[in-house]
Amino acid sequence: MRKVVLICLLARFSIGFPQAHIYKPLLCEETNANITRSSLLAQCVNQDECFINRPVGLCPKLEVCCVKKQDFNIDEVEYMED
Repeated sequence: MRKVVLICLLARFSIGFPQAHIYKPLLCEETNANITRSSLLAQCVNQDECFINRPVGLCPKLEVCCVKKQDFNIDEVEYMED
């Protein structure tokens, strides 16, 4: 009888405690939230076309979160900025 009461009390109090938060991974577009340079915005592209990828950020299968494609050009104005 005591075991049943103890189990009921523990079950009742455990409901009131906050459950562990489940984190979901960010989508590729969501990783751009704090990026201030437009040339560093990432997007999902085919993995064969990407030169620099961002290791975080979910994309569809066979695509990667890409910051720079293979044929990118360096913007001289941005390159000279501090």
